[in-house]
Amino acid sequence: MTSTYLVFGATGQQGQAVVGALLANDHQVKAVTRDPADSAARRIEQLGAGLVAADLDRPDSLKGLFDGVDGVFLALPLSPGRSGAEVERGKALIEALSALDNPPPLVYSAALWTDRATGVAHFESKREIRSHLAASGLPACVLEPGSFLENLLYPRTVKAVGSGRLVIPLACEVPQPVVAIADIGRFAAWCLENPGKVAGNSYPLYAEVITHHRIAELMSDHLGREIRCKPLPRWIRRLALGRDLSGMFFWFESAGYADHQLPPVEQFVTVLGQPLTTMRWLAETEYGQ
Repeated sequence: MTSTYLVFGATGQQGQAVVGALLANDHQVKAVTRDPADSAARRIEQLGAGLVAADLDRPDSLKGLFDGVDGVFLALPLSPGRSGAEVERGKALIEALSALDNPPPLVYSAALWTDRATGVAHFESKREIRSHLAASGLPACVLEPGSFLENLLYPRTVKAVGSGRLVIPLACEVPQPVVAIADIGRFAAWCLENPGKVAGNSYPLYAEVITHHRIAELMSDHLGREIRCKPLPRWIRRLALGRDLSGMFFWFESAGYADHQLPPVEQFVTVLGQPLTTMRWLAETEYGQ
C-alpha cells in the first residue's frame, strides 16, 4: 500500500538513500529542504520526490507540515563545533510532533554509541536528542549506523589511493564497524513501513567490523596493485579536522570500539538479507570501474 513519508535531511547522504528506497517501494515522499531551488534538492525532485520548504531553525515553518504524513525520517547534518545547533534542531522536530494530536511515527538516525557518554561532541549531541525523544513518548525508533563506507569516496582519499596510499585519520589497526549508506536507506524505509514493530527500539547498523589495514588489502586485490594504509599524524589530524572530529578518532583509538562490545545486528541482517560488505561495496563503486 502506498504511504506518504516526510524526510528531513533529504539532500544529505542518508536522506537521499532513504528517499530512493521509499520511492523504489512506490511510496510518496515529501523531501524537506530549506531551499527548493538548491541543486541537491532539484536532484531529489527529479527522482520523484516532492519538495517541501521548511527549516528546523525556524520551528514556525513546521506548521501544517505533517498533515497526511504516515511517518517521518530525521538525519541531521554533522556540524563540528556547533553541536548545540544540532540539539536544538532535533528538539524542534520532537516538540512539533509532540504538539500533534496523532503524531506520525519517527525514525531518527543517530550513530553507534550515542546511547552512552563518550565525550565526543557530535555523539553527545545525538545522545541528548535521544534522551529528549525518549522523554517525549513519541512513537519512534533510533538507528545507530557505524562508519560509512562512503567515507572512502572523498576526493582526497580516492586521489591518494590512485598513488598507492589509503590515507586515513585513524590508526590502521583500529577495527571499525562499517555500513553502506544505501543499506541505511533500505533499513530506514523498512522501519517507516513497520512502525508497530519498531517503536521504542534502537537498531545498530553495520555489515562487518574491519581495520583499514584489511581495507587496503582488499583494495590491493580488487585494483590489482599494492595499496598501503597510511594514518595521518595526530597533529595534522587535529589541524585538518578540528577538535570535534579529531576527538572522535582519538576516542576510537583510545576508548572507543575496541573497548566496547559491539551490539548485535540481527534485525539489520534479517531485513536486508546480506548488507554490503567492504569487498562487495568496492566492486559496486568507482573503485570497481
